[in-house]
Amino acid sequence: MNILNALNLLSNAAIWFASRSKYDWKDNGRPIGSDACNQVFASDYLNNPLRMGQIMREENIPFDVLPSKKLAGYNGRLLVVSNVINIRDEEMDAIENFVKNGGNLYISGHIGNPRLLTLMEAESGGMTEHNVTYMNPTENGKRFFHDFNARSPMAVQSKQEILRLHGEYELLATITLPYTMTDKKVFASIHSNPPGIHTDMPAAILKNVGNGQILWVAAPIESSRPYMSRKAVGRMVRDLCGELPFSSNAPAFVEVIGWDKDGKRYFAAINQQETAPIAPMTGIEITLPYVIKNAKMAETGENLPVRTEYGSSVIQLPILNIFQIVTVE
Repeated sequence: MNILNALNLLSNAAIWFASRSKYDWKDNGRPIGSDACNQVFASDYLNNPLRMGQIMREENIPFDVLPSKKLAGYNGRLLVVSNVINIRDEEMDAIENFVKNGGNLYISGHIGNPRLLTLMEAESGGMTEHNVTYMNPTENGKRFFHDFNARSPMAVQSKQEILRLHGEYELLATITLPYTMTDKKVFASIHSNPPGIHTDMPAAILKNVGNGQILWVAAPIESSRPYMSRKAVGRMVRDLCGELPFSSNAPAFVEVIGWDKDGKRYFAAINQQETAPIAPMTGIEITLPYVIKNAKMAETGENLPVRTEYGSSVIQLPILNIFQIVTVE
């Protein structure tokens, strides 16, 4: 039995890993046996949700990874659908129910089922011809795109989906295109394709649907490598999550997870540094939005320092080498 089936993970966000959509849109038209189609681990279907997971870990946002068979039973606060190319009708049933019943949906890139267009009151206009594009934040969108503006919009190293939207929605960003068409022997700059054509085409929107919300972005910006771009995605996710079940100040390479099992609550800190020797980490704290009696090391029963701040409990972890588990009451 998978150990995760016996755990109740403490998270209100989940990334859907759509294993039935295991292909890359860019491979359309290529022979199935070609080398390009066989490079599964280089495909966007895998990279996009993994990059979102990295951002959520950097932001210390607890999250789960959801397989397709668990989609219908998910009752968290946020569901991430990262550039999923094909969404089956039974999966779409689950997504519709989730949003209409109060869940928040982050969806990027391709519209994997026409019913998503119906939910967003939208029509597809295809994709931009340019394969290097930009997102220009609106005034409403600046709460997410802090460091970007019309003179310096967020770079997107891909095409963007074009939607014609109806009904009410909050426009967060619009599409900006380079001065010249990309992939042609015409250049505005020797080193890049700088932004120059501002459009009113939506690049990011927030829309109320039923009792929930949909935040749609026209490209999988969670795969962007620049720090400021990842921070923008992190702000979106944190806003959609609402209050977190716990938080920490751990660095990006230390993942903290929490779960309930057999009437007890546990937290684990995992040091995932990728280069040796592993440097021990100090000063890591876990903050719970409620008051606890005590916190102990699961292995030794050693009591850990706990302080109370504004109705929350802050647990101070001992020096972390590789792995440790804490129990709380």
